[in-house]
Amino acid sequence: MEYKERLRKLLMRIQALEGVEGCLAATRNGNLLENVMPQDVDANRLSAMAASMLGAAEVAAETVRRGLVRHLTVNVEGGKMVIVGVGPKAILLFLVKNDPAVVLRELGEIGKLIVEAIP
Repeated sequence: MEYKERLRKLLMRIQALEGVEGCLAATRNGNLLENVMPQDVDANRLSAMAASMLGAAEVAAETVRRGLVRHLTVNVEGGKMVIVGVGPKAILLFLVKNDPAVVLRELGEIGKLIVEAIP
């Protein structure tokens, strides 16, 4: 099975979680790998911005010597946008209507599978 197909299936597992409206996987430098986002979302543009945002948060955390960034949550009208680092090569972004804690708990296993799926 091609890695994009495996990634898509894993992203669909995330999207199936309660409250998730869409998600994407991208490289740490912002190149879109795969997505299951709503049709009206420019996933390429969003992946580039998400990588920049997470990178900036990681540098800020390093600057204040507070350890690793676990995730970055942006509160927006109608929900939250959460960005998570997945291994050294990738990030995940998901849109959720309510508390992202449920999704974050489920990401452990799925995140490991995503790391394995990326070449």
